[in-house]
Amino acid sequence: EKASHIVSAWSKEDGFCLGQKAVKEKSNEITAIPELLEKIQIKGQIITIDAMGTQTAIAGKIRQKRADYVLALKKNQYTMYEDVKEYFSNEEFQKEMREKGAYKKT
Repeated sequence: EKASHIVSAWSKEDGFCLGQKAVKEKSNEITAIPELLEKIQIKGQIITIDAMGTQTAIAGKIRQKRADYVLALKKNQYTMYEDVKEYFSNEEFQKEMREKGAYKKT
């Protein structure tokens, strides 16, 4: 049989799963993430999601629930990737962020 795909909300701080949503195929994760976010309390938290979850609807759901997010970005989203790369390569912006202690490159 095909492998099961499960979307999980994991608390790094507490070390346990906050909720899960089974999906039939990997591509259905995009629709499962907002459904899972709706069921858990995320207000005031920072949500991290891999590149598949970098969707405007998912970011909107997180903001609607009054949380913040860190979303991954890959080169396969070329236009957005280039825009972000250009934005963060601005020397003046980097200097300002370093002075505020709000910039880290990994």
